[in-house]
Amino acid sequence: MSAPLDLVDATLREATPLLLATLGGVLSERSGVINLGLESYLLAGAFGAAAGTLFTGSLVLGAAIGLAAALVVALLHALVCTRTRADHVVAGVALNLLIDAATIAALVSIYHTKGASPPLGDALMERLAAAKILGHAPITWLALGAVPLVAWTLARTKPGLRLRAVGENPACAESLGVSAVRVRVLAVLAAGLLTGLGGVYLALDVGSFSKHMAGGRGYLALACVVIGKWRPWTAAGAALGFALLTALANQLQVVTHVPDEIPRMLPYVVTLVVLSGIVGRARPPAALGEPLGG
Repeated sequence: MSAPLDLVDATLREATPLLLATLGGVLSERSGVINLGLESYLLAGAFGAAAGTLFTGSLVLGAAIGLAAALVVALLHALVCTRTRADHVVAGVALNLLIDAATIAALVSIYHTKGASPPLGDALMERLAAAKILGHAPITWLALGAVPLVAWTLARTKPGLRLRAVGENPACAESLGVSAVRVRVLAVLAAGLLTGLGGVYLALDVGSFSKHMAGGRGYLALACVVIGKWRPWTAAGAALGFALLTALANQLQVVTHVPDEIPRMLPYVVTLVVLSGIVGRARPPAALGEPLGG
């Protein structure tokens, strides 16, 4: 395969979990919930998928278990952010720490290791390879297809209008008969579903779960949301751009003799530079982070 095609393939692989988490972040934040908990959704989805597949021997059931795990974590997050007056940033960071520790504890309890779960095995990996479409997992194509779907939902549907209204002025939305709490809970659950699917992809792509597997992708997804100014298309473009930088950095490690850490810094340095020029000019949803609970 030619170098340009190799780069495209590597970019799509890097982009899949980041793109799904970014879209989840857009939905959550447009409803008014600051979602630093995306990292925990990725971890829950990845661990659930790996453990579920190993336990059942079924890739479909394993993926379903991963999605269910991510939805449980998202529901907990949604309830904390809507039913109490907890600070959204603190709640998200605390949830990330909790799920990170919980997955390591589960590795020790179930597999007697702090590092990684057992591999899925050759037979399951062959099934995954056979299910690929044009060289990529179905989840990758779902992630790309989710971009126009999320954009259309926010711009053209009644649920999307209500979500945006709650994110801008929950009191006004309430006066029109829209439950701001319900909308925010559903938005965070949608974020959990999308981001959890990204976690499922991480586990199945590697063939196992390892501690800290999300690798900061949840935080990077939130940066993409800000860079994209809370719009699905531009946020997705930021996610793809970051994935391209990561793929380029990985190739630089192969062709250069510099320490591995230096090329790996490239995407993060670029992200910091871009954020420093955008954050002051980007206008978030007016009610972002505003508590609703009593």
